[in-house]
Amino acid sequence: MRSLRRLLFLLTALCMMTACLSAKAEISAPEDGAEAVQDGAQAAETEIAEGEEPAEAASDPETGEASDGVTPWTEADQEQVPDWADDLAEAEAPALRTEGLEVYFLDLGRVDGILILCDGESSFIDVGFAKNAPTAIRYMKYLGVDHLDSYIASHAHADHVGGAARIIGEFRPKVLYLNRTACRSAILDSASKADAKVVKETKSVIVKAGDVFSIGGAQVKCLGPRRIKNCATGSYSENFNSLILRLDYKGHSFLFTGDTHDDYLRQANRQFPGELDVDVFKNPHHNGKHEADVIKMISPKVTVFCTSNESQPGREYLQLLKSQGSRICITGSHNQGNIAFVCDDEGAEMRVGYPMTSIALDTVTELYEGQVYTLKGSIEPKAQGKTRWISWRSSDSGVVAAANGKIKAVAPGTATVSATTLNGLTAEVEVEVRDALVQLEYTEVRIAVGEEKKLRAKILPAGKKGITWEWVSADSSILVVMPDGEIIGAKEGTTQAIARLSNGAEAACTVTVAGFPVDSITLDRKKAKMKVGDTLALKATVKPDYFSGMQLEWVSSNEKVLWVDSEGVVTAVGKGTAKIGVRASENKYAVCTIKVE
Repeated sequence: MRSLRRLLFLLTALCMMTACLSAKAEISAPEDGAEAVQDGAQAAETEIAEGEEPAEAASDPETGEASDGVTPWTEADQEQVPDWADDLAEAEAPALRTEGLEVYFLDLGRVDGILILCDGESSFIDVGFAKNAPTAIRYMKYLGVDHLDSYIASHAHADHVGGAARIIGEFRPKVLYLNRTACRSAILDSASKADAKVVKETKSVIVKAGDVFSIGGAQVKCLGPRRIKNCATGSYSENFNSLILRLDYKGHSFLFTGDTHDDYLRQANRQFPGELDVDVFKNPHHNGKHEADVIKMISPKVTVFCTSNESQPGREYLQLLKSQGSRICITGSHNQGNIAFVCDDEGAEMRVGYPMTSIALDTVTELYEGQVYTLKGSIEPKAQGKTRWISWRSSDSGVVAAANGKIKAVAPGTATVSATTLNGLTAEVEVEVRDALVQLEYTEVRIAVGEEKKLRAKILPAGKKGITWEWVSADSSILVVMPDGEIIGAKEGTTQAIARLSNGAEAACTVTVAGFPVDSITLDRKKAKMKVGDTLALKATVKPDYFSGMQLEWVSSNEKVLWVDSEGVVTAVGKGTAKIGVRASENKYAVCTIKVE
């Protein structure tokens, strides 16, 4: 009996030793087919300097509660998977670019799914749960992607790599970049037999801090973590093992962070000073919040949240990001939808929304400085045609500013406004901006010596502020022009009354002053009857014939009954009796009384 007990004790001890050795091997040695990145790889894990290692227990960035050992997000928690990719066959697929960088943050819900296309090569980061993979696959095929050069797993949580086997099986990448060997086991957990076979046959590379690899002409450098924590793949601590990757391409930079935490970002900054400072920052932990010193350290121009409509980042955190000069981009139909960055030698363009079948813009009439105009056109399908899902750009924002389907005339000049869909369909319209100008009611007037007449003018655009004007006479010996636009004939002759704005714009009315007054003015009718809706053209005769071409003033005594235009055309608008009057000079006028039945 004693011998049997001793044997059982030895067997138990041997099992415990084997388990410890297996756990150690999991974080230090690659599995079959796995190897370390050679370019810039460290021969062994770099030990964290004393006092640098983050605390074992950390807080969930979303809730602020202690989270070590807790699985933060499960497939049961996942909201309904967006179905925007179901009808991709109806959209016009863009041509697959062979040059430049394209980075797509896909709208898959509260999960990460990031496609990178660069100089003809392709890579994909995470994807979420298994049910998220079909949407990603449909969109990638729509973009023309038929294979992947690499697949990157940020860490071994199911909400990041639960659908990875489906992506790997469909696009058969040449290499899998993993944070640790246990991540491949997590990928295989939900894999079909066929997909599992592809995963096992694909070369795996364990990526460590300092390692560098490429996607086309883009360089990807691993900035963290410095050391992998030994934990179950389903525990919260696996977040601390998230890869922190910096991508650089021709002056454009991105930071991909998985679900890492602030302490690990600070640690990466100490090891690689300044390398966390990037243009585009994928916010860690989806809609999680992060400390002000970390955001200042990264100082992103754009912060991207890969999250769902139901799990939005907090207002206080968004204000922090904006205070650091970062633009906010959030996936999901309530926000930008999909988010894409297209980068090349000429710069970077951001596109948002969903693929569309067509887009067109109507011609814009000339605008005046300060005017705001809503662009009109057609977008198909209309359900995906929200203006915030279109990328708007002006060729010269100093002339025309464009955003969300509206343009503002900033300064005189000409600019082209373009509207681009997520799938690269573009419509353009040329917009001419004119300086504020003045328009006169009359361009030609005839008056007699001593006669007075009031000229009226208006500024375009209406309500333009900061503009003053004055009235002047081109020849004050012929025509006196008062400050309010009133003109007085001084002697016989022809000259101009000029309305001049403070910006230099002006309009002129040619005034002919006769040495004799108007003798008379008569109408071809003194009385008339009309029915509501009828029109009647009155004809006025001015004597002497010299004044026959002069501009006359027409008025209605009751515009609810009769309306008259500047040419004497009367419209009956309501029942009743009213008078239409026409005046040639101050005391020369004629009247027609009209009854509307």
